[in-house]
Amino acid sequence: MKLAIHFDFDLSMPTGVGRYGIELTRALASMGTVPEVWLDRRQEASWKALGLDSPVRLYGSPRKLMLDALPRLWSRASGIDVAHFPGDSILPVGHGVRRAALIHDLGPFRFPGMKAPEDTAVWQARITDVAGRADCILANSQSTLDDLLETFPAVRPKAWLTPLGVDHFLREGTMDRRAPADGHILAVGIVEPRKNLGRLFEAYAILAARDRHVPPLVIAGHDGYRSDEIRAVPAALGIERMVRFTGYVPGSTLADLYAGASCLVHPALYEGFGFTLPEAFSWGLPVAASGRASIVELFSKAAYMFDPEEPESIADGITLCLRQGVTPGQLEERRKLSGTLTWRRCAALTLEAFERTVSGGS
Repeated sequence: MKLAIHFDFDLSMPTGVGRYGIELTRALASMGTVPEVWLDRRQEASWKALGLDSPVRLYGSPRKLMLDALPRLWSRASGIDVAHFPGDSILPVGHGVRRAALIHDLGPFRFPGMKAPEDTAVWQARITDVAGRADCILANSQSTLDDLLETFPAVRPKAWLTPLGVDHFLREGTMDRRAPADGHILAVGIVEPRKNLGRLFEAYAILAARDRHVPPLVIAGHDGYRSDEIRAVPAALGIERMVRFTGYVPGSTLADLYAGASCLVHPALYEGFGFTLPEAFSWGLPVAASGRASIVELFSKAAYMFDPEEPESIADGITLCLRQGVTPGQLEERRKLSGTLTWRRCAALTLEAFERTVSGGS
């Protein structure tokens, strides 16, 4: 089977979408299926830095015109069977070529007010387009798949569960590391409403009232929708001296933040998968996280779960992290996850979905 993957994201600072595309490409190649990569010419240097051997086809400007024409030509010239679009931007391809896409989450439908209205509209349109035109739709967790089928029930015959991998984090860390007792409390993610930082700050104010020696809180992530409002909350609660916003940090700086943390707290109201948790696991951090959606589905036995809408519950989860650390049971569960949530398994399930799609099976 011949595959193409459209890398429609910034390779220099890969988010969840980018990490998925990179690791899936690497895993497919290790299994003997080397996908062709379609890439914006401006991303060529970042691609070469990854050291992957996939054949690359580059497009430039005018972008829209090229993406309307070149994938049709490339897919025919290379004999592509399936063109995969991790970023949910379905492009025209040659006749007979199947199109696939991964749905990362249904947040734009389930929580439409959590992002800027224009962003919500764009992602709603992209996901709706995938639902209507893709021949194969992949979901990164059972939670995402359930949300997809609830929102677009007609896609059931072409929807497949392909859980993502977390084993790439173990290339950089070790689960057996002990977090420093005097470190900071760390939260990682974009500063916007869906990350639920307002309630985290309320929870932190509760902790500060209980114990004046509570560790400082560090928020690592770039500013997003309504970030000014969110950044103003610590001052309103009287905890501004104990809360630090770092803005976007590159990988080496983020590693330092993980290394110096006593625990990670992840209060997001909704996640399709949630890479932040296994990344924290690889640093040996105790984790308190929202007991919602994919987080509770995948990681409930490896972290302390809380109700993200109740500041007291969030505060109690953080307290458990600081007092009890990573329990033996949580550590064992983390080891199991590193062996079951692998990129090789994700790639195998993806290939199975593609093969069934090409053969017309269900």
